[in-house]
Amino acid sequence: TYAWEASERAYRLSLTAQTTGLVGLFRRLRIEQVSQGRITPDGLRPDDFQLDRGPNARNEFARFDWNAGKLTYGYPDAQQTGELTPGAQDVLSLILQFAFVPIVDGQRDVLLTTGRRLYVQSYRLVAEDLIETPSGAFRAWHLQRVRSGDGADGYDMWLATDRPFLPIRIRWTDRNGRVTDATADTIRLAQD
Repeated sequence: TYAWEASERAYRLSLTAQTTGLVGLFRRLRIEQVSQGRITPDGLRPDDFQLDRGPNARNEFARFDWNAGKLTYGYPDAQQTGELTPGAQDVLSLILQFAFVPIVDGQRDVLLTTGRRLYVQSYRLVAEDLIETPSGAFRAWHLQRVRSGDGADGYDMWLATDRPFLPIRIRWTDRNGRVTDATADTIRLAQD
């Protein structure tokens, strides 16, 4: 479940994922991610990111101190700090950042934190595709992480252009070639 809440100046994103069905019988997994921050003329500006893997796991976090230009991230018992650059994102805010500041042509480098790590990734606009989902067909921008070499993870996202750039498909390919593909099943837009 992916949820986006926004006011005129602030946002909150959350993602909850869990294994179900046959996979859930053999490997029970539930993760929750939350990103909170501000909406600026330059897009999303995260303040806080949390990744919760459950009570028996090492949960990750990131705190963005934009005034000091520092990012504190890692685990509660093993924190690190790094330098912030304009446009830095967490893994959850990254998806919608491209809706606010699109890649029109070429590619863009983004300083990104997963909570556990901090590194630069490059993304490029591949094409505009028609994506079929259980909620219907959507025209979508296909954005792709530029791989840094053999064995690097692959990451593709499709953002619906006829909706408020909602992520309607995400595909992750790990270093071993295993693919995890998620497509929007139900889309609900609530307005106050």
